Amino acid sequence: MKKLTSLFLFFLFLQTLSAQVNYYRGEWTEVNSTELFSCICKITFPNETVVKGELVWCFLAADSTDNIMMDTYKGKKGKMAIEFVSGTQDMKNNDIYFNGAEKKDPQGIIGLDKYTLKVSADKMTIYGKSWSNGKNNGLFYAVKLDAVEGEKMYIAALKLIPD
Repeated sequence: MKKLTSLFLFFLFLQTLSAQVNYYRGEWTEVNSTELFSCICKITFPNETVVKGELVWCFLAADSTDNIMMDTYKGKKGKMAIEFVSGTQDMKNNDIYFNGAEKKDPQGIIGLDKYTLKVSADKMTIYGKSWSNGKNNGLFYAVKLDAVEGEKMYIAALKLIPD
C-alpha cells in the first residue's frame, strides 16, 4: 500500500510539473464605452490543447452615459470577483478560446463571457474580443507577468474577495 501511495504521489507531481502556469495583468472594456475592469489572470495550460484560468476582476469604471450601468455599479468601484474559465488553445495559430464557466462574485460585478483571443508571437501578450451580455463588443488585453511577481499579485487579489 505504501508503494502504491508513493507511486500515485510521484505521478501527481509529474502532472503538476507538466502543467504550465502563467500570470497576466490586464484590462477589459467595451467598444465605444468607458466601462473598465482590471484583472490578474492565472492561466494554466495542462496540455497542448486545454486551457483553464482564474480571472480575478476589479471593477474600475462604469459608462457614465449609461444610466442603468451607473445605477448597477454605484458604490462598487474597487470591488472584486473571480471568473473561472476553461477552453482550448490552438498553438499553431496562437489562438485561445475560453468561456466563463462559473464565478465567485459576492458584489455582483461580473458576468460570464466567451473569449476569442490571440497570443502574441513572443507569448508575452494576450488580446482579443469577448461576448458579453449577448454582444461581441468586449475588448480584452493582458501582458505576461514574471511568475513570482504574478503569483504574489494573484494571491493578494484573492484575499480581497469576501466569502
